[in-house]
Amino acid sequence: MNKFMNKEDYYNIYPPVLPLLERFPDLINLVKPVETILEENGIEVSPIDFPSIMGLCVKKGSRSFIGYKEGVANYIKEEILLHELTHLVLHNENTLCLVGDMVSKLEVEAWKVTAVILIPKKFKFESTKDEDFYIENYLTSEDGLIRSPMLINLRNSMRL
Repeated sequence: MNKFMNKEDYYNIYPPVLPLLERFPDLINLVKPVETILEENGIEVSPIDFPSIMGLCVKKGSRSFIGYKEGVANYIKEEILLHELTHLVLHNENTLCLVGDMVSKLEVEAWKVTAVILIPKKFKFESTKDEDFYIENYLTSEDGLIRSPMLINLRNSMRL
């Protein structure tokens, strides 16, 4: 299998990813860090410090802002930034990502898009619910990138 993916490959996994890839082509194969891609496209990115908020996005006119929980590891920051970007592009609304919020259709869709971009290929992962809360259970992919169990489980539940 070719290591590099194109828009169609991502689309075949989860079609709602397409508008993000069309607007931000550097997300294909993540040729640059996520934060750099956002800033180069005029989206302000900054840490925020609210205990129960992992991320937020605000759009006012032509300006967009994404905040991520201050002090999180870089791989969690990437997950939050892409999740919030998905809300800006697909849902066109201001949002707050609260710790543990996975109930609404829009939240699940945003996490699935994030999973497809950050984990284009499935890989084996098994855990119990109790294990998901421990940082040592965050796994490393074959490329040496760490991803959260929640994101891995979402990605593994999708086709391809």
